Amino acid sequence: MGIEIIDSKSHGQEFNIVAKGIKSAIFSVIIASAQLLGVYTIFPRSRYLESNDATKPTFKVACSSVIDVQEDFDFNRLKTEIASKWLITFSDDICHVLKFRAKWHFFKNWGAAAWLKFDSEARKIQLVCFPLAGIQDNDLARKMQKEIKNCIKLDEPA
Repeated sequence: MGIEIIDSKSHGQEFNIVAKGIKSAIFSVIIASAQLLGVYTIFPRSRYLESNDATKPTFKVACSSVIDVQEDFDFNRLKTEIASKWLITFSDDICHVLKFRAKWHFFKNWGAAAWLKFDSEARKIQLVCFPLAGIQDNDLARKMQKEIKNCIKLDEPA
């Protein structure tokens, strides 16, 4: 059950329009499923970011690290630096906890988000970065983690 099409591209080959239609439909379903996965994963992550919950996130796809800081480390200076580059969604100045995400840009992916806690007694920063949507954007979380580490190192005196 095919239709013979003769033009410069087909060179007389027979094309099965039904098979092409089925393949196109399957491809569309795969693309739509990938998009839904991104939307499905963004809701719990964005809900966590906007909440007053200061606990460490437990998402499976996350980059965690602990960073040692100098004695004269200034948390407020780091907070100002982060606010200039990212959008802070939660801040607790008593517990020294920040939650923030990449600023939204039209025509760009959802980006990454982070949770940061400064332990003033241990002189350490706990950092957890995670993609906002899907699992394919873990590279964005790693990039964000690297940028935050650079901000912390810039805050330290030479």
